[in-house]
Order: sequence, then C-alpha cells, then structure tokens
Amino acid sequence: MADVLPFRGLRYNPALVPDLTAAISPPYDVISPEEQQWYYRRHPYNVIRLELGETLADDGPEQNRYTRARAYLEKWLEERVLVPDAAPGFYLCQDEFSWQGRTVRRLGLIAALRAVPYSRGTVLPHEDTLPKAKGDRYELLLACRTNFSPIFVLYRDPAGEVTARLRPYLEGPALAQASTREGVTHRLWSVDEPETVAAISRLFTDRLVYIADGHHRYETACRFAEEHGERYGFVLATLVALEDPGLIVLPTHRLLRDLDPPRWSLLPGGFERRSYTYAGLSEDPGQLEGFLRLLAEAGRGNYSFGFYQGGDTLELVYDPGRTRENRPAPGTLPLLDVTVLHQEILLPVFNLHPDQVAHGRCVAYTRDPVEAWKAVRDGDCQTAVFLNPPTLEQITAVAAAGGRMPQKSTYFWPKLPAGLVMLRLEGVGE
Repeated sequence: MADVLPFRGLRYNPALVPDLTAAISPPYDVISPEEQQWYYRRHPYNVIRLELGETLADDGPEQNRYTRARAYLEKWLEERVLVPDAAPGFYLCQDEFSWQGRTVRRLGLIAALRAVPYSRGTVLPHEDTLPKAKGDRYELLLACRTNFSPIFVLYRDPAGEVTARLRPYLEGPALAQASTREGVTHRLWSVDEPETVAAISRLFTDRLVYIADGHHRYETACRFAEEHGERYGFVLATLVALEDPGLIVLPTHRLLRDLDPPRWSLLPGGFERRSYTYAGLSEDPGQLEGFLRLLAEAGRGNYSFGFYQGGDTLELVYDPGRTRENRPAPGTLPLLDVTVLHQEILLPVFNLHPDQVAHGRCVAYTRDPVEAWKAVRDGDCQTAVFLNPPTLEQITAVAAAGGRMPQKSTYFWPKLPAGLVMLRLEGVGE
C-alpha cells in the first residue's frame, strides 16, 4: 500500500561541518522567534537558513526568505557544504533521550514516501491543518524543491519484520551524530545494501501508514505533485513502528486570547466544574504539578480539562457520566478529549467560532504547561486550557475511521531534527 523508496540523501560534508550538532535545528513549526535567532548565531551553515529563514522588513516577491533559502542551498551545494550520497538507500536514525528518569531509544527508518491523496487510503491523517502553514511550506518547496526536515510517520510491525532488518546496522559505526538543546542524541546509519533496501520496500507494500507529525508538509507534497508532476510526488519521512517503546505523545495545551469572558453557566449538561486554589500559584508555576496530576487521574475514564485564568485558582471541568472509550470498535470514530473540548466547551462557553481556530486567530498552542501559565500571568492570553495527551490507539483509531482531530492535538516528542539528512525531489525512484 505505502510506497516507501530509497533516495540519495543530501547531507552536511563532515570535512566542512565536523560538528553536526551546530548545524541541525528543530522543525519549522516549533521554533520561536527567539530560538530562530539563536540558531542563526549558532553556526553560519545552520539549517535554520533553509528550514525557517528570517523575514526582513523590505521583503517582497523578488527577495524574501524563500528566495534566500534557495540562494543558500545553491551556494552550499556549489561549495560542497552539502553533498549528496553516492548511492540511493534508506537511513536508520536512533533517537536517545532521558524520559522520567530512564534512558529511552526510538528507532526510525528515513525514506522517501510517495505523497498520494488521502482518498487512496494508504497514508492516513489524524489532524486538521492550517492554510497559513501550508502556504508557507509550499512557497519553500517551490523555491528549493528540497525537504530539509522529515515528517513523522507510524506503521504497524507486530512481528518485528522491519525492525529485524534494521537492528543489525546499529552494531556498526554511525554515519553521523548530533545532539539537541533538549539533550536528545540523534545517530544516523546508511542502509544501502540492495537486497535489504528491496526487502524493506516490499514490507511496506501491504501496510498502512499514519501521519504522526507533519500533516502540513505532507499535504504540501501532494499539492506539489499535482501541480508539477508525479516525479516530484515524494516527501522525506521518518517511519517508526507503533510498537516502539520510545514513542511518547505529549498534550498540546491551548492559549485563548481576545475572547469574551467564559460563560460557565453554558456548560453542557453532564459536565461538572470544580475549583482548586493553590496558595502562591500566581507567583510559582510549580504549584501546577499537583493539579495536573488531578487532571490525569480524572482523564483516565472521563473527558477532562483544566482551565487557568490567573490568580491562585484552577478549574477542573469533567463529565463523570460519560465514559471515554479508549478501545473503539473498528471503523467507528472515537470521541477524544480535544474534540469534546473544541465542540462542546470552547464554542458555547468561550463563544469561540470554528473559523477563529481554523485561521489561527484567538488560539495559540504550547506543550509546556509552565509556558501556558506564564502566558496568562504576563497577560499574553486570557485563559490557558490544559489537556491530557491522547493515546496511540486513539490517534490511529481516528485515522483509520477517516476522522480528524482539531489542529495541534498531538505532540510527539522528541521532535525529528531538520538537517540530519535531506531529500532533493529530483531523481527519487529513478
């Protein structure tokens, strides 16, 4: 079903960039303006100049961050800062990080994934997308015809067939290694033996794949293929087995601004609201920890949300009479916390219109609860909404049933870096 192909990776030349750590960055959608400037200062060849270039005051149609990205790419290719590998192949990436006091490793296969419409049923999404983000990624792809960061894709491997083909490569020396500011180490190996490459491609011909992260880039790739031809219809993807013990999903909290005051009297029937006061919360975000434990406990069986609007009080809103179905029947669309929040609470209680979400107005997002608390304290938003994370079963059930979660419903951590290996669209599959 899924068309997973080898490619000639474009990588930093270790002779000119010996410290790959200085050259990588996070993907575009999690980089703040302050972080963008930090990566610019980090190294003159940092991939930020390609992945998320600066916007300048005098930018216009002929000169902008997309044309500058193309100029950097062409210059770095000419100077051999970036060099294509000699032969097509797959790449194996191992991400190592600390999680809740233990060392965790996640294994990913980096490949060129053929970008086909969702209607074909081979690549399944689970989230809605934002037009502005897709427009941005399209302009970059149009200018550079290169993917600088991979999308994150999941697949089922219950018998460990794909993993068994990949694990022997971990015994050899890594092709490259880089670490992030968050303490994640990424190691890269080449998988280019023709027999192994062919076997891995075959293993995916009868598998569905699920987009975990990168819906905007995937849909951009589909549009690009439709407008410029199927030879450009690929997207750089890191594929991770759903059985991998290193898969971690974090919640994405909501920051609400420029809205009417909440009308708690309009809570739908069945929902209950409880207030919790924590002395010193207005000054100390550490007080959040106890409330988030309450939220997690409430969320084990019911739809549950946390609200903070300043001061020392937090609100827990939950529905004790309606049990959340964690194991939906095949083909049915599970109702998830984030969906209930958007459809049943944000609209009536906060008078939020769906278009305000779809166009990025009135709602911002963060995975960091302390950042959400700070946004309220500093007056950058009116209300922080805290969520529990969805499970992998829920995410794949939504995708399999043809459903969509609201934008920014999941946060797979750690993020896949930009710049570890890149995909030039020309020549894939040839």
